[in-house]
Amino acid sequence: VSPRTQEIFEDLGVLKTLSACASPFLPMRFYDADNNLVREINGTANPAAVSTPDMPYRVPLMISQTDTEAVLRDRLAVFGYQVEMGCALTDFVQHEDHVLAMVEHDGEVETIRARYVLGCDGGHSIVRKTANFSFLGETWEDTHQLFANVHLEGLAPDYWYTWTLPTLGSVMLQPMRDGQWFFAAPALPDEKGELSPASLETLQSLIDAAVKSPKITLTDASWITVWRPNIRMVDQYRTGRILLAGDAAHVHSAAGGQGMNTGIQDAYNLGWKLAYVLRGAPDSLLDTYQAERLPVAKGVLDSTSNRHKAFKQTDVGGKTTGVQALTNLVSGKDTFADVSQLSIAYRESSLSVNVDEGTGIRAGDRAPDAPCIRICDGKAVRLFDAFQGTHFTLLSFGNQSAPCLPHQYRCDVQVYQVSYSDDLSNCNDHIFLDCEEHGRKAYGVTDDALVLVRPDGYIGLTVGNNNMQPVIDYLEQIMGH
Repeated sequence: VSPRTQEIFEDLGVLKTLSACASPFLPMRFYDADNNLVREINGTANPAAVSTPDMPYRVPLMISQTDTEAVLRDRLAVFGYQVEMGCALTDFVQHEDHVLAMVEHDGEVETIRARYVLGCDGGHSIVRKTANFSFLGETWEDTHQLFANVHLEGLAPDYWYTWTLPTLGSVMLQPMRDGQWFFAAPALPDEKGELSPASLETLQSLIDAAVKSPKITLTDASWITVWRPNIRMVDQYRTGRILLAGDAAHVHSAAGGQGMNTGIQDAYNLGWKLAYVLRGAPDSLLDTYQAERLPVAKGVLDSTSNRHKAFKQTDVGGKTTGVQALTNLVSGKDTFADVSQLSIAYRESSLSVNVDEGTGIRAGDRAPDAPCIRICDGKAVRLFDAFQGTHFTLLSFGNQSAPCLPHQYRCDVQVYQVSYSDDLSNCNDHIFLDCEEHGRKAYGVTDDALVLVRPDGYIGLTVGNNNMQPVIDYLEQIMGH
């Protein structure tokens, strides 16, 4: 779970629960084909992994997708919603003002009338295929990977381990919770050119070939799969009332672990826009979803493909050099920052508006965190506390009282004053003291300024003074009133 996704999960109220399920982010050891230790990397010592006031989460959380889904289902249940399992979309028909979707469950077909259909149904998406979205790209026919969850004997769970297989790639073992290990290795062809079966015996043979010492014995496997990279994405995220998110819209190499994170951020970008459209905002608001997220998906496809190629790189002498290339990638500050997904921005979006140069930060950037003091009671708070929820947040930097919003926007926008002084005539729980100047530094503010933060934690508008008219104009554009 990337640092940016951790911020999303904090907003959703599930980060503490998920953190309790996480495995530690261990140091990594890389061995060459002769089992010599080439390098040890402590990812948490990377400068890009050090928490700062504006970026409180910098290290990925190692959590199984099963645990992640279970925690999210439990959170939905708190609000009275239950995920219906065992259902399959079989077809849908799109009309001008609605979609009729046919869903099968226990042999019965139910027809559901909906305003929109969102396809989050994976790389083999029925929604994408039925709506005839293109899915451009390639399948790497010469590359197959074995992934598994195993138990083993003979290896201490103190590191991530990677050994090279001469000319063929690398074998990786990563400790998980409850005594399990995650196994990854190339799926190799036999003498007839056919892939070896996905079995415990095949996994053991790869371990034996790669690891000379110590003797590692795999005792059982709870899950094994053969994976072949598909590097594909759609060229549009929307056709009429049909939208796509996650693997339904883009699939790529597993290198870097960005697939689930990118899909979650797709949905986080779309969710608030869809909610506003259902409440009467212009339908064109949904077009900004594609404009903002499609370039992100393209960037993820490119970066993960490059990492995968580095992982399998070999030289003409038959000694795998991919381990050295991979360690350079893993240890690089830029790579760590890239995988964190904290630098993703939507500066070119039509929803990103800068009225003047009054702030160093730009509309479309991720809204930074900052520790503050709530003036009314002296409690330590963060800007992320102000952002939490489904509302817009207007930050009014400066010692002047925060401006008032017109009545029609007060349910959708929470206003907070970020003051530089505690010598104020009024006092309420929406006045934060930027006592250590972390807010001013993070937002590049030196005087009065207004910053409007979207429900997904990105900056929509910056104003270099206390002029509220640009804020009202922006909200009217979004909400249609």
